[in-house]
Amino acid sequence: MGRAGKREIDQVARYVRWLDKRIGTDSTKVSFVLFANSQSLRDWNMVPEYGKRIKPVSFGVEQSLAVS
Repeated sequence: MGRAGKREIDQVARYVRWLDKRIGTDSTKVSFVLFANSQSLRDWNMVPEYGKRIKPVSFGVEQSLAVS
C-alpha cells in the first residue's frame, strides 16, 4: 500500500457520488476512510465537496491503524 494521490482520492469521491445517487440522504450516515502511507494535500483539496466526508488515515512503520 503506498501513497494516495489524485487517482485514489478521485476513486473514493466517485464512490461517494455513486452512493449518494443510490441511497440519497441515507448516504450521509456512511463513513469513508482512505488508508495509505501518505496523502497528497494538494490532491486532497481537489475534492472539497467530499473532503469532509472522507477521513484520510496515514500510517507507516511507526504509526498504528487505530481510527477514532
